[in-house]
Parts: sequence; C-alpha cells; structure tokens
Amino acid sequence: APDGGLVAFMRTAGAGGRYDLSESKSLSLNYDYKQDDWPGDDSENIDTREHTAVLGSFFDIGRWLRASQVTFHTGYNQYDADTSDIQSGYATIGIQSMLSEIFSLHASAGARYTQTHYEVPTQVEVTPGVYEIQNKEKEAQGWGSLGSLSMTYIGEHSRCRLTLSHDLQPPSGTRGPAELSRILLDAHYRPLDRL
Repeated sequence: APDGGLVAFMRTAGAGGRYDLSESKSLSLNYDYKQDDWPGDDSENIDTREHTAVLGSFFDIGRWLRASQVTFHTGYNQYDADTSDIQSGYATIGIQSMLSEIFSLHASAGARYTQTHYEVPTQVEVTPGVYEIQNKEKEAQGWGSLGSLSMTYIGEHSRCRLTLSHDLQPPSGTRGPAELSRILLDAHYRPLDRL
C-alpha cells in the first residue's frame, strides 16, 4: 500500500438457484465462499475462510394477505481462522410482503447453535521459575438468536432499504466472530433518462 499499510488478498465465490414446486411453493439453495489472506505472520489481522450454505422454502399466502409469502430458511456456516474454528447451524421463519406498490416489508426471526474451538494465550511454567506463553485450545457451544427487519421503498428512479439485523458475524481481520446488531441503509438513484 502507498502508506506502508497491509493489503489483504480477498476471494469470494457463490452459486444458487430457485425452483418452483407449484404456483404457491418454491425452494432455493445458495452457497457462498469467502477468503481473506493477510501478508506476514506478525500481523494483528488473521487469515479467514468462510463457507455458507442456505436452503430456503417459500409459501405464497396471497389469498389471506395481499402479495405476501411465508419463508423458512435453514443454514450452515463454517468459519476457519488462524486462532479459531466456528461451526454453526440456524433456522428462521419469516414473512415478506408488498405493503403497496412502492413499499415492501421483510421480517424474520430464529435461533442459531454455535460450536467454537479457539486458542487462548496462556502463561505456562516450563521449568521451575521459567515461564512462556503458549496457546491453549478451548471449546464453547451454545444457542443464540438471530433476526432481521427491513423496509424497502421502490420508486421509479430510486430504491432505498432500511434494515435492522442481529446475527453472528465474523468481521474480517479481527480475532474471531461476534454477535452483532446492525442498522443498514442502502440507497440507489438512477437519473432521469434524457430524450
């Protein structure tokens, strides 16, 4: 980097599809892969690899609620890093609905089970009076919650989405995943077409 900073080499890949079982039922399957490689062995940043697979099912409930679907998702995540290995599975139920011609709503909630193997620097006495720092392996597991709520505006030349979410998120370059609550605003504008 121009200022002498570190530059990560990042790779991403993914594939997915959706299949209609009937007019009111459909299935989707998606897979994503992410990899971050940082130069050097002494960096505060760590190399990471993440696999995500998600199976979704969708049921049209338009006869009861206008332009709406109930959604079910089950997923698996594997997050490998230099100092930790995290595996988790989750399930959610949600609803997505067109509230009007320009506003849509999506809400979901569920649970996630996570199993983590990680290393903790520990002071160890190797000989009487002589200590050194060694990495000790530890393990943790448990249940957590996840969910999201988003409102989308779809205009003739603009699109805006506000999302509130809570989930396990492994931020690149840190010492491991964490549960994060976030607020995201995504906006796009397409200028008027000239005659």
